[in-house]
Amino acid sequence: MRSLIHLIGAAALAAAAAVTGYFGQKVFGGMRMKGSTDLDYVIVLGARVKGTVPSRSLALRISCAKECMDRMPDAVFILSGGQGSDEEISEAACMRECLLACGADPERIIMEDRSTSTRENLQFSDALTGCGSARTGILSNDFHIYRAVALAKKMGYAHPEGIAAPSDPVTRPRYILREICALAVETLKGEV
Repeated sequence: MRSLIHLIGAAALAAAAAVTGYFGQKVFGGMRMKGSTDLDYVIVLGARVKGTVPSRSLALRISCAKECMDRMPDAVFILSGGQGSDEEISEAACMRECLLACGADPERIIMEDRSTSTRENLQFSDALTGCGSARTGILSNDFHIYRAVALAKKMGYAHPEGIAAPSDPVTRPRYILREICALAVETLKGEV
């Protein structure tokens, strides 16, 4: 009986390692995506705002968005993120203020300020602009890119491309593990 328990435990560990390896490979692959220079739109996914100040994750996305604006002169940037109960302004408004302070062209910015999830970011951004049928970059922190692009494809986006902003090296391992678990669960549910 004891050997059977050990065998079951070993099989469960092997299965967990295989699942982690399979989905981990996808997450790590997404972390290298940079997007083409000839995109029509770039959706910048929101993240937490502390009062009116971007969190570290959002600040890294904003910095990457500004670099992309310089590298992708024809792209329109959709800043996508609503306002949480503990946020004084929407994530979209925070991103806009920061980008304008860095000299971004306001004519290239569209705000989507109702969404509360990645699914809503993509849904509301497409409803606002029709970006789902265009060449559209999806910008988020590196650990989140694979799942965001997979979700966009599942939702019918014709040409989504990932754009990986850096993530904080201190919190990255925790977020990668969380992302692997979320990707596995959403794949099993048929959501991505």
